[in-house]
Amino acid sequence: MNKDTNYFISKFVEGRKTMLDVCGPYNNNIDAVEESYLVELKIGRAMKPHTIAEDSLLPAVKDIVRAIIVEEFVNKLNCICVSNHAVHMRITGTSADIIDQIIYEMKSLNFQYLILSLMNPQTLHIAENF
Repeated sequence: MNKDTNYFISKFVEGRKTMLDVCGPYNNNIDAVEESYLVELKIGRAMKPHTIAEDSLLPAVKDIVRAIIVEEFVNKLNCICVSNHAVHMRITGTSADIIDQIIYEMKSLNFQYLILSLMNPQTLHIAENF
């Protein structure tokens, strides 16, 4: 590559401006990810199949936005990812995070249990009854 370093510096600065722009694509993508999580959370709490978002909900919302607001905002809705694969990956990631949290808590409880037993042997007997 025979690009001048100024080219790469300008691309870096351009990328930083995009990230700092509240209405820019970077922040729109963050908003879309947050909203897709909220949609999936509501669907999960309602005990509905998560494919309902991809099959019915998002197309209906796009039609409503197109009819009431402007076509430009429909394109912003395309950033919201509610596909079956994306939801599956989120559920897998969330459950892995929950398992990690449980393991961490269990390790910290065992540590506290060990401290109690070292401090007073009678405390060990009391703690075993819980």
